[in-house]
Amino acid sequence: MYVTLLVWLTLAIPASPFCADLTREHGIAEVEFFKDSQDRQDERQWKAGTYRGITIGKSTATELRQKWGEPKWSGHWEGDNPKNPEFLLYDYEAQEEFIIKIRVEAETKTGKVASIDISTEDLPLGKAIELFGKDYIETWYECCICEPGEASPIFESPDGNYRSIEYRGRGIAMTVDSQGRVISIRFVDKPIGFKSAKECETIPKCRPKRKSVRRKRI
Repeated sequence: MYVTLLVWLTLAIPASPFCADLTREHGIAEVEFFKDSQDRQDERQWKAGTYRGITIGKSTATELRQKWGEPKWSGHWEGDNPKNPEFLLYDYEAQEEFIIKIRVEAETKTGKVASIDISTEDLPLGKAIELFGKDYIETWYECCICEPGEASPIFESPDGNYRSIEYRGRGIAMTVDSQGRVISIRFVDKPIGFKSAKECETIPKCRPKRKSVRRKRI
């Protein structure tokens, strides 16, 4: 049943943050199809991910088109300068089970691929872990508070509501919803959020979230 997704993700080995109300759930599988051998001391260090022959931060949009063909849609982020956008977006369709859409983000200035985001549907976390291996890091994030219209970065927080299952040595971050389902698989070459709330202040018009009373997750 899960063979098709396995085939799609096989080439991922050596791939926009958002905020939501998420809760902790666990479904750890023992199968390790994709486990990469790496030193334990490096497991928290982010490295560039590779998906279907495209390496984040190294491959270019030109290489992307050569290997994947023409995208179904291309454009830029809403709010970006349409005449000189900072990033260009390329959307590819996927008919495979669990995969809805693949979005590639490339820097306009350098032409380098900045991230690959795979939107998924009905993919249980346990099955995703079977495919990628159990050598992951579970990280919780919280949103910085930014003025209306501004993007909201995230920062690591044990009290956060945004749950991420990360294979940092392979540049992979999986977003998990409150039902224990993976809703996106992101390939990157750097951290997806700040290390602390203090770093929110480095972004104009943003600040850390006010400290609140810790609540129990159900």
